[in-house]
Amino acid sequence: MISSDTLFIVANAAVLPAVFLLGAKLVHLLATRRLWLSPQGARPGVELTVLSVCLAVAAYVPGLWIGFGTKGSAEACLRALGNPMRDEGPAGEPTVVERLFPLSRECRWSDDTRIDLVPLWLNVVISAALAGIVIGLVLTVLRLVRGRPGNPTNTPSEGEQLK
Repeated sequence: MISSDTLFIVANAAVLPAVFLLGAKLVHLLATRRLWLSPQGARPGVELTVLSVCLAVAAYVPGLWIGFGTKGSAEACLRALGNPMRDEGPAGEPTVVERLFPLSRECRWSDDTRIDLVPLWLNVVISAALAGIVIGLVLTVLRLVRGRPGNPTNTPSEGEQLK
């Protein structure tokens, strides 16, 4: 079985190339003022898919770090409530409930006080990135199917000449 430390290191290593690629795309966009590297064929769909995967990784992995190591510790939960001292917060020790999708690390107290350490906008970004992956894959498949020779949508109509 893979240890959680190894998994954490691998996840951190995946963020760097994703952020670098997103930064390179931003520089390209600002320098050329063109959205796609190449608008021909299936490349825009592939590019959208790759950029969406990078965005999902760049948002999801740091989201895993939020409140990391809070099991058995109430400090992060109390800080999130705005109570720096133990005696100022809700009664009792919080239990931390985690979900991987949608990403959530929720502190729950016995008096039904709850707070999620993962901000809402992070799950919105992750969901948008997943939607971008799906749209990119569909766009790629559509462009590949339409671009095949012998495809009825690719043949010239009557009166058109082949160049």
